[in-house]
Amino acid sequence: MEEYADVLAQFQMYYGANIPGMIRWEKNRTLSNETGGSDQQGFRQAPRNDAYLQCVQSGLSSIASKFGLTPAQFADNLDKEYRSHDPEQYPVDPIETAQDYVCRFLFNRSAS
Repeated sequence: MEEYADVLAQFQMYYGANIPGMIRWEKNRTLSNETGGSDQQGFRQAPRNDAYLQCVQSGLSSIASKFGLTPAQFADNLDKEYRSHDPEQYPVDPIETAQDYVCRFLFNRSAS
């Protein structure tokens, strides 16, 4: 019971001022769900739109597979603590290969 009191005291210390607003929000959400209204949606997660996701959507994973080691080969090198697999050398220059993947997003990012 003492742990509960500690957790409750900590919660009230950090969020005590927000509790009346939380209660109002929960009541409004409950009322709108009972009446069938969908004007209040609650919390939503923001869409992910970072540089990594845009590179994946642009198809850059296929260019990465042409150079270097596969994940399994890299893990094997780390496991054995020496280089048992050498990186594969793609016969075309990386700059020339990358020209096929240049798009408006990547062009604007490199210009800044």
